[in-house]
Amino acid sequence: MGRIDAFKEHVVLANLIRCFPELDRDAIEALKEKHYRSMGQGIIELMMAWWWPREKLDELGVVNGLAHLEKAQSEGRGVILLAAHITSLELCTYYLARKIPLHITYKHEEKKQFLSQYMHEMRRRRSTRLIASHDLRKMLGSLRQNEVVWYAPDQDFGKRNSLFAPFFGIETGGVNAISRICEKTGARVVPFFARRLPGGQGYEIDIQPQLEDFPSGDQVEDATRINHFYEESIRIVPEQYLWFHRRFKSRPEGEAPFYIDKRHFKRMTRKQQKIAVEKFLLKNDVRSDHNDV
Repeated sequence: MGRIDAFKEHVVLANLIRCFPELDRDAIEALKEKHYRSMGQGIIELMMAWWWPREKLDELGVVNGLAHLEKAQSEGRGVILLAAHITSLELCTYYLARKIPLHITYKHEEKKQFLSQYMHEMRRRRSTRLIASHDLRKMLGSLRQNEVVWYAPDQDFGKRNSLFAPFFGIETGGVNAISRICEKTGARVVPFFARRLPGGQGYEIDIQPQLEDFPSGDQVEDATRINHFYEESIRIVPEQYLWFHRRFKSRPEGEAPFYIDKRHFKRMTRKQQKIAVEKFLLKNDVRSDHNDV
């Protein structure tokens, strides 16, 4: 994957060196390679989730903490099941959907119409209802009917829709929709984190207790709290988070861009791209134990 798309490799490196400043160059490279392997596994797991027989899949997944979700739903206000973008996302969501009726939000990709439509069809088979992430009316309707809505707001949807809150010590753009949705519906927020277990042992989904006193009335405070949950979970298995995404694309007013300009990068030769990435690493003071970059 690194050989095919040098820009994605730059994004992964940019994310890792800023989020893990305590790691030297060798450790960053090792984590990057582990992430590539995890992404490769994720592609296989996606196919498993879509095409494997259920009796074969069900042997591999464990869902813990269902009582937390049941308690939140018993309050009759609907539940936002707070998810993160991990490399085994498709398969772990399947395990959740096997335990509880899920309304799943998704991002429709206009530029990838065929793939988007096919993914929509395969996910529809595994969930109760699919809701486009921009369709706030449907989401509110599901929550008002006391349904469980799976929602993963840990992506950068552009500065226009963002507020900034710390994530790995970095002011990070995030969607402020959760606070507003909870204010409108009284929905409870129940976070969970899923991970691939080592040695082919399977998959574990841990549902946490609902967030108390949420929303707080302060959207930045709410976003900070959610980001803190994400960060703590990611640090357990950092290679399994989706570092390919430009999570820090939107920057606060006056702050320098986090990544090399994509259009400019794509026009470079492969050699120029490599030099640009090395300069980026040097600028951000990422060193090897043996040689400076």
